Amino acid sequence: MESRRQWALELILDDSSLTDYLDDAEAERLLKWGLALARLFVVETAEMGEDEATEYLEPKLKSVRVLVRRINRLLGELTDLDPEEAVEQLERILEAAAQVPLLASTPPDDFGALVERLQGLPTGEALTELLFVLERGEIES
Repeated sequence: MESRRQWALELILDDSSLTDYLDDAEAERLLKWGLALARLFVVETAEMGEDEATEYLEPKLKSVRVLVRRINRLLGELTDLDPEEAVEQLERILEAAAQVPLLASTPPDDFGALVERLQGLPTGEALTELLFVLERGEIES
């Protein structure tokens, strides 16, 4: 189980493209969030053999990496994007989140309002808001 956990964490930690748009503090928070998801998936494999666990984990960990990479890109480019481009990137993030069973499956009702809110926040606060939406499927009030 420990080797599985280590393997899962290394898949995320060894991919510098997951946080290359963010400052260190935001990158660390986003990585910790992705690592927490990976750990939860590893726990779900406790009763599985190695082959079954690998087959189970590979697509889930790939989905986590895709999601983290998309969040990284959106937050890194957010202030330079026009609202339509930001909505497109947000939709892509939510598509990726739909592949991660531990996250909320209901997207927010108003993507435009969420983008407007995110664009008005410093990066760290925008990250907090976006993770809240992904975990709970609603805009924090």
